[in-house]
Amino acid sequence: MKPFLLSLLLLFCFVLACSAQKKDSTHVKITQQVALNSTELFRQFFNLNLSNNNAVSNPYLLSYAIFFNKWGIRASLGYAMQDSTNKDENSNSFSSQNRFTNFRIGPVVKVRLGKRFAVQPGIDITVNATKLVTDNNFSSGSQHTETTTSGWGIGPSCSLLFHVTRHFSIGTEASIYYNSSNTTDKFTSTFNSPITVTSTSKSFKMTMPAAIFLFLNF
Repeated sequence: MKPFLLSLLLLFCFVLACSAQKKDSTHVKITQQVALNSTELFRQFFNLNLSNNNAVSNPYLLSYAIFFNKWGIRASLGYAMQDSTNKDENSNSFSSQNRFTNFRIGPVVKVRLGKRFAVQPGIDITVNATKLVTDNNFSSGSQHTETTTSGWGIGPSCSLLFHVTRHFSIGTEASIYYNSSNTTDKFTSTFNSPITVTSTSKSFKMTMPAAIFLFLNF
């Protein structure tokens, strides 16, 4: 419920800002922007050796924004999956399935810094979900663990863009979000009875401007 109410509040503020802007200007220019997280692509082409993987752990792969003059609203989506399976010479096996889903939406403003540079600060509402499943199979039995996490957050973000051409830009982004999440751990085993543990956490997470985005403006 909290993310929904906060989203309505941000949308209301955005509508007020756009209404005020229309009163000040008789002409509203509508532009759109698509951004793609291209960090891995640049790492492969330019052989970037980033020792701190957490620095480039921006979870949003694709963003879309629509601007009314300089004010706009942006939505971003990210999805990742990691699967692995291992087996030893004794026929013991280990497998894991990880799923990560992230979404955010919020108002953003476009500010030009000269001819080539621009910044886009904004406020985001975030929603995320994670599911981690592991299975251990031994000759004497098996173990199954399932961890599910869902949460929401809010906080500021800011993108820095360099305009290569009128329609193409390259940039990076930094953000700091307050996060609240609920986690459920389910553990089943042939050696013990099923166990379920739930927990909640609240934290601030800062993402440094190390991810590389490609922007298409039209």
